[in-house]
Amino acid sequence: MDLYNIRKFIIGSVFVLNGLIAGWDPEVLTLTNPSVNPQKIQDQSFQQLEQSVCSYLQNSWCSQEKAKLILETVVLTQPKVSVEIGAFTGSSALPLLAGLKWLKSGHAYVIDAWSNAEAISGLKADDPNAKWWGSIDMRSIKKQCKNLISSWALDPYCSVVQASSQQAASKIGSIDFLHLDGNFSEEGALSDTLNYLPKVKSGGYILLSNLFMIVDSKPTKKKALWPIFDSCEIVAEIENGNVVLFRKK
Repeated sequence: MDLYNIRKFIIGSVFVLNGLIAGWDPEVLTLTNPSVNPQKIQDQSFQQLEQSVCSYLQNSWCSQEKAKLILETVVLTQPKVSVEIGAFTGSSALPLLAGLKWLKSGHAYVIDAWSNAEAISGLKADDPNAKWWGSIDMRSIKKQCKNLISSWALDPYCSVVQASSQQAASKIGSIDFLHLDGNFSEEGALSDTLNYLPKVKSGGYILLSNLFMIVDSKPTKKKALWPIFDSCEIVAEIENGNVVLFRKK
């Protein structure tokens, strides 16, 4: 068993031992953060918001389970500064920003280069991912993201940053909630972790998406995972371990 599969086995073992393998449950936040009050998301207005967000995101890039995890984590932990790397159409930015709007506090940096060249950086030319990301209409994708944010009246709670994650890093200070969902290449994924993980405050949260993404017959996000393991504890996982929520020690 190689190191990556050992790590994957460890993740699965931790989830089984802690009863987390069934998927997202906001109660797990209390295991590492006693100040969290899960009763907050029982509010009727929040329940209506969550239903609206999940309904809107049907058949989108963001699953309803992931949308619930993001929205509930944001509302329960009340991050002052949030960052999403890899906004694309804005589907996973919606629950993040909707949570901030419901709280009436906090600000998020929604980052994406919306560039074909940037999207395929680090990928081999004959890789199917490179062909797809290299031909998609990024102007249209960015427009979808901007329209989504405007239609939900979320503009006051975010800054849309069109830049590579590396370029945007210098504009960002300390972070309370970080969603890493950017470049699929091994080099790009590791760069995102190294550039942004140090900015996350102790006690802050990191959501890593597409953990088991396979590019060129290998899991390209495995190197990005090691630094997170070294400085964070696992809170929860969804989508069969492909999306993992961590809390920085």
